Amino acid sequence: MAFVVYFWWKGNLTFFKKKKLEFQVAGHFTYGVMALSAATFMFWNLFGARIIPASIYQGSAVSLALQLSCSVLVVACPCALGLATPTAMLVGTSLGATRGLLLRGGNILEKFSMVNVIIFDKTGTLTIGRPVVTKVVTPSRMDHSDSRLSGYTFFMMIKCVLWCRQHFDGSWSEDDVLKLAAAVESNTIHPVGKAIVEAAQAVKSPNIKVVDGTFVEEPGSGAVAVIDDKTVSVGTLEWVQRHGVGDSLLLETDEELRNKSVVYVGVNNKLAGLIYFEDQIREDARHVVDSLHRQGISVYMLSGDKRSTAEYVASIVGIPKDKVLSQVKPDEKRKFVSELQENQNVVAMVGDGINDAAALASAHIGVAMGGGVGAASEVSSIVLMGNRLSQVSS
Repeated sequence: MAFVVYFWWKGNLTFFKKKKLEFQVAGHFTYGVMALSAATFMFWNLFGARIIPASIYQGSAVSLALQLSCSVLVVACPCALGLATPTAMLVGTSLGATRGLLLRGGNILEKFSMVNVIIFDKTGTLTIGRPVVTKVVTPSRMDHSDSRLSGYTFFMMIKCVLWCRQHFDGSWSEDDVLKLAAAVESNTIHPVGKAIVEAAQAVKSPNIKVVDGTFVEEPGSGAVAVIDDKTVSVGTLEWVQRHGVGDSLLLETDEELRNKSVVYVGVNNKLAGLIYFEDQIREDARHVVDSLHRQGISVYMLSGDKRSTAEYVASIVGIPKDKVLSQVKPDEKRKFVSELQENQNVVAMVGDGINDAAALASAHIGVAMGGGVGAASEVSSIVLMGNRLSQVSS
């Protein structure tokens, strides 16, 4: 509740700063009205008696001139500029708040009407943001993969297994991989990290701690820490490679796993295992994207996930493959927003996490999901307190 009140107050404060130009125009308009009123008085005082017979009006010519000049002053009063427009915008922000939309100022309404490009983050925006671990893969799991494969896939699987035996640390079981990854991810707030921790708790893995001062996290890439005498890295393939894991790309031989997100776990310069997870797509995502397309708005999707997973989600929600960017880091998201803006586009960015904060701040309109972290909400122009994607189209 405190956040809602603070955001509304801050939005109105920003709103009044934005209204400075309108108030200045109203101020200059006031001087013009006063000059016009004075000119009216002078004109009717000098020529009124010649234009209108004295029998029509009561009193002297000065009285007539004073009445007409006051009428001009009342009718041309700049109240409409100084009060009516700000009042309408304040009513708009208040109405938005009743519908779960927190707006950082009334000018957001005007700016949003000009948006022609909307960018969605994947995790937590197009999906519900509660990923679930579905499988943990280790070298032994790959050795016993289904033999009913095509010749090419089987050949590539054999190559993968041979590489795994060279670069995998085969001493780790699936429970070990999950336990070590959970120990590292227990220090993060990322939804994937929470999913790994919950999966470890579900199988009652022992709770182990990282060595104090060794935990390092890079948004959009992964985390690394020391556990006992082991350096454990958890994140993207590029992240674990930066921490010593052999330079090669694993083949995902299981067709079921191709469209799932994956996290790599490295232990002491060896790849110990892969953790697969999936995140449910929001029920209203397809409807929202279709609605935006009908309005002539271009829709993009950005994701730090692998290409196959990003394209799979995009295909379900109706975003073309050529408007999907995968394996992008937070700064790359920001740069992409800037590139669109340089092409004279009015860009809105919709996200929920700290990985999206830079892009949300750079966009003309930043829209934060209500279930996201504070960093995203703090830099955004709009917060969807209902945490429903359909609020974007409304």
